[in-house]
Amino acid sequence: MAFEIIIIDDDKVFVWLQEKLVKKSELHAAPHCFLNAKDALNFIDNNLTPSSQYIILLDINMPIMNGWDFLDSIQQKPYTSQIDIIMLSSSIESSDKERARNYSLVKEYLEKPLTLELCKKLKQTL
Repeated sequence: MAFEIIIIDDDKVFVWLQEKLVKKSELHAAPHCFLNAKDALNFIDNNLTPSSQYIILLDINMPIMNGWDFLDSIQQKPYTSQIDIIMLSSSIESSDKERARNYSLVKEYLEKPLTLELCKKLKQTL
């Protein structure tokens, strides 16, 4: 199954790094990158087709719309079966990891930074 990768993080350096690693690992040749979750949600709403499948690398702590708000919004959408989310956060709080488990769309919770090894592992898993 073909899928698109969406990277959502408010830190430009992390977005740049994640984009490079996703490309280098051949997880995806052209990930969509967003510096805030609201823009990403608008992109999905406006570009989703019946055959779309999105893997989203989602940060938690962001202005405008944080990762939790994004999850709350997207789980209300009719296309949740076309979305898988990987939380990618600098938070090592067990409460954040536990909270992420309460969302069926969240397939994994990873701590930053994303590495080439993690991308390759994700590629095998997906």
